[in-house]
Amino acid sequence: WLCENYPPFAPGERVWDRDVFYCLCLVFLVGMLATIKEGKQTEILNRDQSEEWKGWMQYIFLMYHYYAASETYNAIRVFITCYVWMTGFGNFSFFYMKRDFGAPRLLQMLWRLNLLVLILMLVMNNTYITYYICPLHTFYFMLTYATMSVMPALNYSNWGIRVKLMVVLGLIFLVWECFDGQL
Repeated sequence: WLCENYPPFAPGERVWDRDVFYCLCLVFLVGMLATIKEGKQTEILNRDQSEEWKGWMQYIFLMYHYYAASETYNAIRVFITCYVWMTGFGNFSFFYMKRDFGAPRLLQMLWRLNLLVLILMLVMNNTYITYYICPLHTFYFMLTYATMSVMPALNYSNWGIRVKLMVVLGLIFLVWECFDGQL
C-alpha cells in the first residue's frame, strides 16, 4: 500500500525489448532442461506435471506484464486458458478420486481462491473484477463442484458423466451464445 500510494521512486516506463524478453525466456528454458528429473508418477497430466506446467506459465505471465510484451498477448491468452483448464482438471480429478463434496472442502477452496484477493481489493480500494483471474478460477471451481456434486453416482458410469458434461456444455452455450452473457 505504501509503495502504491507513496512510491519511494518515480515510476519507470516499461519498455518492450524483444531481444531481452526472448533471451530471458531462453535462459529459463535452458535452466528448465538442465534440471529435468524423472517423476514418481507415470500417469499423463499427473499432479507433478500439471503443477510444473502451471509454474512455467506463471513465469511467462510475470514476464509478459513486467516487459509489457504486447506482441505475446495471444499466446498469453492461450496460456491463461490452459492454466484455467488445468486447474479445473485438477479439481475434477480431486472430486472424482476423493468423492469429497462436503461444505468444508467447498469453503476451504473458496477461502484459498479469494482471501488474499479480498484483502488486496480492500487495501488498494479496487474492485473484485480487477483481479480477474480469481473470479475466473472461482467460477470454474464452482462449475466443477456443481457438476460433480449433483447426482454424484453418475460420475462413475460411462454415460452418466458424459451426460452431465453435455448438460453443462449446453448450459454454457445457452448463457454465452443465446443470451449473450446477459441473464
